[in-house]
Amino acid sequence: MSNVLTFQPRPRPIAPQDAQAAFREQIEVAAQAALDTADKLIAILNEMDGDPDLEDGADDEPPPWRP
Repeated sequence: MSNVLTFQPRPRPIAPQDAQAAFREQIEVAAQAALDTADKLIAILNEMDGDPDLEDGADDEPPPWRP
């Protein structure tokens, strides 16, 4: 899968000036950690999946919906 997007971390603010800014920074750090974890898990799953061209039926997969 060559269309995997990786998330780039945001630059950290210099220093929070008030409680709301500190709370926002904590949320951003936690969200970035969650995105990093998801990115790593997706990479692991992609490695486990193997090359779809070597599978029986190649890219022939059912549609995501059923009529």
